[in-house]
Amino acid sequence: MLTDHGLKTHGWDKSDYESTHNIGRGRVMYEFRNFMIRNLGMDPSPPVSSDPPYKVVFSLLSSKDPDRHTDFHAQIEALESAFAEDSKVIVEAYRFKDLTLEQEVQKAMDASIFVTACGGGAMTSMFLPKGGSAIVYYPERPTSRQTGKHKHPARLDWDYLNNMGYARVHWLPTTSMDERNQLSAFVQLIQNEIETISHH
Repeated sequence: MLTDHGLKTHGWDKSDYESTHNIGRGRVMYEFRNFMIRNLGMDPSPPVSSDPPYKVVFSLLSSKDPDRHTDFHAQIEALESAFAEDSKVIVEAYRFKDLTLEQEVQKAMDASIFVTACGGGAMTSMFLPKGGSAIVYYPERPTSRQTGKHKHPARLDWDYLNNMGYARVHWLPTTSMDERNQLSAFVQLIQNEIETISHH
């Protein structure tokens, strides 16, 4: 595995979705994850805990692209309201570029659910524990970077993330992300993921 997307680009072009580079490589990806974690002197083995508390970790402002530069304020507020009386769910939010590498990896390893915008910042989700979940927001309309031949919605690094195998990955659109029905769907997705993890 020389790159995360083979000869394709990261997901900027329509042709990037016509084939997959990483299908069947979930085990290799998990071994690569564990190798990197061990190199940091950390233990990669614990799977996601089926017992509470369940941590929902947000990656804030992870992209410079205006269409993916989000602080998830509405999503965090919706979760805190939905789980206000439930001490089993903890919501945390970090600007990962302000953390050390070890801290960044540990936050992902401790997460039950990792919420991020697509792009380079989303790759931190590869350190999720086995059985964890990633929710990745992507711009379903052309982004500010997509000029010229870039006309397709950018589900960046979808080929890697969708084939990790050891974590569930969900994609949600950014354009309508703060609308009431979308926030309700987001909360329901979190509730469903927690229910799934509790039976892991």
